[in-house]
Amino acid sequence: GGEGSLSKIVIGANNVHESGKDIYCEISAGWDSRTDTFFGPADVNLKSPRSQAETVTRLVTRTKGDIDKELWASLIEQVCHKVLLDYRAGEPFVILADLPEFGPVKYCFEGFLPADETTAIACAGGKGKGWIAADLCLCYALNRPFVVDRYEVNCEDLPAVMYFDWEENANETARRFQWLMKGMGISALPRNILYRRMTRPLIEEVNVMRAEAVRKNVGLVVIDSLAPASGGEIKDERMATRTMEAIREFSPATRFVIGHVSKSDAKNESSHVTIIGSGFYEYLARSYWEMQAE
Repeated sequence: GGEGSLSKIVIGANNVHESGKDIYCEISAGWDSRTDTFFGPADVNLKSPRSQAETVTRLVTRTKGDIDKELWASLIEQVCHKVLLDYRAGEPFVILADLPEFGPVKYCFEGFLPADETTAIACAGGKGKGWIAADLCLCYALNRPFVVDRYEVNCEDLPAVMYFDWEENANETARRFQWLMKGMGISALPRNILYRRMTRPLIEEVNVMRAEAVRKNVGLVVIDSLAPASGGEIKDERMATRTMEAIREFSPATRFVIGHVSKSDAKNESSHVTIIGSGFYEYLARSYWEMQAE
């Protein structure tokens, strides 16, 4: 703070995860906002007093003694306790009889993407799944039907799109969008399509990305693609489950996720193709599509 006064301390806890019998999270600290950080993110064992004490020592050093050790110890203990309780509590019980009648299934794209759900599509490389994703983004952002008026769009009050891309870069993706625009007769790319080049597994960034999705009123999230989004651990059922759960964190946005198929499925296009890796990529999706070349 300025002139000897301290600003408000904001402590953030993200990426809660288990390792063996321990539970960790990444803690960061800042003045006034989580974006103005002076510490972290640093891994802290929520069940280990020693790990928390080491974090306190680092915080005292980082703030050059402006905040005493006892206060930091109290703050970190409270944060770790609250995060641990919230993590263990999970979702609350719901009395189904108290819920209203919902009627028919609602769709983001009628008959194609159920609203506020995860849809997965399996396709071999080089068959156009990236083009499908780009076309989907444009149609949603422009509030126009997908696939020659076949699937009507319903944006409601969430008009923006988020595109998470582990395979290409911004320039190549922009070129793809521009070519599609020319074919559609669109002069300017909509500004409500948010693109991010990804390099780390989704579970390591989902908390920050979800907060941004809420701020931007995002109604459609595209994940391109599942294997790198899972950190390459596609056969690890625990990692697959955690990745699909992380994707669900973007609710109430509708999620469209792209998955590659095995080499054998890619060669035999008449077979039933599945996303390569754990079966949970398919089991945990609300709807599932296969894409094959004719």
